[in-house]
Amino acid sequence: MRFWTVLFLAVMVLSAQDFFTFPNEQTDLGKDSEMLLSEYDARSGEYRFMYNLAKALLAEGKYEQALINAEAALALNESDPWGWKLKGDILLAQDKRDEAKASYEKALEQKDSYEFLPVWDELVVIAPEYYANLGLLYRDKARENKNDDLAQSAIDYLGKYPGGPFEQQVESGINEMEIFLQRTKSQERQQSQAMEMQRMEMERKMEIKASRESFMTERPYLVGVYFNSFVHSADIVFETDDIYTPTGNPIIDNEIDLDYAAGALNDFHLTGGYVHKKWILKAGLSIGKTNVGKGYDIDSVYSEQQDRFVLITEEIGSVRSLLFNTDAYYNLYYTDPILLYAGGTLNAGRLKLETKEERFDPEFIAGAGIGGGLMLHFDNFLVDLNIKVNAVGSSSGTVIGFGGMYKF
Repeated sequence: MRFWTVLFLAVMVLSAQDFFTFPNEQTDLGKDSEMLLSEYDARSGEYRFMYNLAKALLAEGKYEQALINAEAALALNESDPWGWKLKGDILLAQDKRDEAKASYEKALEQKDSYEFLPVWDELVVIAPEYYANLGLLYRDKARENKNDDLAQSAIDYLGKYPGGPFEQQVESGINEMEIFLQRTKSQERQQSQAMEMQRMEMERKMEIKASRESFMTERPYLVGVYFNSFVHSADIVFETDDIYTPTGNPIIDNEIDLDYAAGALNDFHLTGGYVHKKWILKAGLSIGKTNVGKGYDIDSVYSEQQDRFVLITEEIGSVRSLLFNTDAYYNLYYTDPILLYAGGTLNAGRLKLETKEERFDPEFIAGAGIGGGLMLHFDNFLVDLNIKVNAVGSSSGTVIGFGGMYKF
């Protein structure tokens, strides 16, 4: 039983000795007792020599001679804790437990020797009440170094205390170290969770990078369809070459403003494109028909029945649009599945006012502007919401588009 206890304590000491300070042992001369005794007359006044002689005799089981020489060494230097430990080891080997205990206690009393773990290793075996002192020593070191192993050792040692006057301190020390370990485990869990989040974030960034590289380099061609709504801001006026009505009177409304006919024009947009690195290049054709249902005055005639002039009107059926546009967009931000972009746009086309008699000439428009939008990327499918502002030209205004594209 003593063997396993000492082995356990030795393992604990070796794992914790970096946190404790105590004097170094005398240099081993590397000689057996016979060789040392041959030098006895010349060197018996040297403490190191006498210490090594006593240690060699102990190793050879010559306890009486070892004790005599250990006491002779201490007579030369009684402040060396290793000398007192050696004496205690010799006495313990002779089963003189009380005398060994006193010698070990003397070793711990020397200057800077209270943390002399090899002594504690032996002392607690022959005097278990010292488990309280050793456990509290480990508690103090655990506090100082914030070390879990030291805290656990403190709990283990304090738990071996057989009972006595330090019961309250021992119980308090165990409780403190258990709380310390719980707090540390909680911190470790938090750190582990933080590291896991960092790992997941790193993986996410790598996935986004791979997805971005794939988007920019693989399946570069685009084809899609959009629904657009164009709110114009330019003054667009439809004019007619018909000066007179069939009755010979001048047409009353020979000019119609697009604002009157339709505040916004809606169309379907067919597009194709190409992705080159961070650039998205597109071209497409918009075809639209916006119903109007408003009338315009062409003539007035006198009604005898109503005894007044009555206006003759015709209905504007719709505004047809046919526009060609090109876009060059730059990818500003990409995080799967979101892509933000901005760039420039050019467009040109024709607007036609549809009436019963097809009186009004079409209007040709063109312009340039800027645009941007947000795409959602799902494998090879793109869902796109964009806005374009035509800042110059006869097609100035705002276009809002929503649609989808396929990447191949």
